Amino acid sequence: MVDRNDERDAALKAILGTGPDLYTQARLADPGEFPLQDSDYPDIPGPMSYHTANKISAAEQQALPFKMKIRWNYTSRKFLPRPRDLVRMNEMEALLKSAATENGLAKWVCTVTGEQRREWVFYARSDADFMTRMQTILAPTGPYPVEWSGRKDPAHNVEGTSKADASGEILITPKLCVE
Repeated sequence: MVDRNDERDAALKAILGTGPDLYTQARLADPGEFPLQDSDYPDIPGPMSYHTANKISAAEQQALPFKMKIRWNYTSRKFLPRPRDLVRMNEMEALLKSAATENGLAKWVCTVTGEQRREWVFYARSDADFMTRMQTILAPTGPYPVEWSGRKDPAHNVEGTSKADASGEILITPKLCVE
């Protein structure tokens, strides 16, 4: 009982800021080494969660001209999908990411969750090859309730335009992810 009281007192002191920093408050978003500005986020009314690859080189983006999206629409009363959907989504994501890296087929760029959907975004060499390979990989463990879409990234259509910084790296912002 004494241990429990000590833990409760330590937690209360940490919350009030009067004790050692044993129970740090988790951040909803950690900018890490790439702080983002308000303009880096899309104008979407609801809350969204973004997980990004941080950067992609301009050379990689040129070699992977197709922006591919895989969308899973879900129903939930909360922000996140139901636990059973979340488990399946995470299993599918692991398969997608591992298959994408094989033979340089594609590169994962970001995952967006919110507004009753989760989207995975990849840059790929070929839209047809990407969809064929991914559907083949997912077939044994599927079916999955996903929609596939792909298009040539508009940044590849205009010569001389690049979002790359001086080092040739392109910062993957939430806005760039959902464009």
